[in-house]
Amino acid sequence: MVANSVYSLDHFRCPADGLYYRDDRSFYQCYGGDHKVQFCAPGSMNTHKSSYQAGRGSDRDFCSVNMVALQFNRSPGK
Repeated sequence: MVANSVYSLDHFRCPADGLYYRDDRSFYQCYGGDHKVQFCAPGSMNTHKSSYQAGRGSDRDFCSVNMVALQFNRSPGK
């Protein structure tokens, strides 16, 4: 798995085949110079952008944060 933080949301260019961080809820999947945006499943998100290093393999999975377990968007008083 390859992670890269050199991107623009509007003008992303695939530097090589692999997976690249896009934002906290999605990533780019590159193959043969083309890319597709892959969104995290509901209730999951990426770790912070700083967890991914430009142009290097990553030991982190995309969309690996379980927002339910971390109680994201929890209503006050619950």
